[in-house]
Amino acid sequence: IERRLSASSAMLNQGSRLQLLTSVLTSMPIYFLCTLHIPLGIIKQLDRIFRQCIWRGNTDTPKQSLAAWDLVCRPKDKGGLGVLNLNIQNQGLLMKHLHKFFNKHDVPWVSLIWDSYYDNIVPQATVLTGSFWWRDVFKLNDAYRAIASVHINMGDTALFWHDAWHVAGSSMPLVRRLPRLFYFVIDDKVSVRDVLQTQDLFSMFYLPISQEAAAELTILEGWLLNLQRDPLLPDQWVWPSKSGSFSAKGFYTIMHSHMPTIMPCKWLWKSRCTMKIKVFGWLLFFDRLNTKDMLVRRHWRSQAEDNLCVICNAYVHEDRSHLFFQCNFSCRVWNFLQIDRSQGSNTQECVHNARTSFGLPFFYEVMLTTTWNIWILRNGGIFRGEQARFASWKCNFV
Repeated sequence: IERRLSASSAMLNQGSRLQLLTSVLTSMPIYFLCTLHIPLGIIKQLDRIFRQCIWRGNTDTPKQSLAAWDLVCRPKDKGGLGVLNLNIQNQGLLMKHLHKFFNKHDVPWVSLIWDSYYDNIVPQATVLTGSFWWRDVFKLNDAYRAIASVHINMGDTALFWHDAWHVAGSSMPLVRRLPRLFYFVIDDKVSVRDVLQTQDLFSMFYLPISQEAAAELTILEGWLLNLQRDPLLPDQWVWPSKSGSFSAKGFYTIMHSHMPTIMPCKWLWKSRCTMKIKVFGWLLFFDRLNTKDMLVRRHWRSQAEDNLCVICNAYVHEDRSHLFFQCNFSCRVWNFLQIDRSQGSNTQECVHNARTSFGLPFFYEVMLTTTWNIWILRNGGIFRGEQARFASWKCNFV
């Protein structure tokens, strides 16, 4: 991967490098991620290579990152650049083997593992055993069982108290549905099959049990009596998807589901701008552009240097808000476009309100192109001594 980067990415802009990374480079190790648990040291090395690919510029000299890698690896609608998190993807791809294993698919290795290690034993109730490959895969069983649920037939793959098996219209584990009864359980690692085959439920508990636990035991007896199953068929583990089948993409989505969806970011990536301008817009939204204020905050520039805005004569410190929204030049641009960018307490609210008041479907294309050309004029003033002119901005914008 590292050998191919120097020749392929040196002549690409930032948007093209991001496209190269998400489409090509992160796909290269997928075969290994499907079969082996990749050590964190190797994943960190790959992340370093990917990080340098995005931020390196047009030289072989590594550059400082403009954003934290955790932020970059978030999905695009969650505020990231959509770069694949290799650790989560590795877990999702290995978890496919667990889904086949628990559902007892007609695959030779599944039958071999069940017959060799788990004959009449619930796998999750035993210690790790087997080859190094299977131990690495089975370490993910807690994460798999926390998301998947099981429809009971034989009952030999699920724990009675701790697994999410469907009974009485719910798949919540019984340890949470019947907490008072669980307090008196003798063996909390018993399988569903063993409980269903027992003739005396009281033998499963330390006696005497409390009145509350006895009431829950009566409820449990009713649930087990009405349980619909075919004891000759294997249990059916289902994933929370429309089809019920497992997918690495579904697992990846679930692992990021706790993050809020950032609508301006979602709109940004759906816009029809080029990828280069979209990446610029993302850096602008999260205040990661190398304005003079950002360079000072990162200690890449001294506070004693000239940190004033170069496209206006107001002698104001250059930061994101001033350069793109408060500068005299920028205000003239926004007034020309009839966009009100001042309504809101933060950047996300300002963008949302401006989009609503603009009222046209191509708002993001206009906003991104506008700020991009302001940035171009600003860089021309810093690096080439050019004066920012409204006519130049208008010509580039059109």
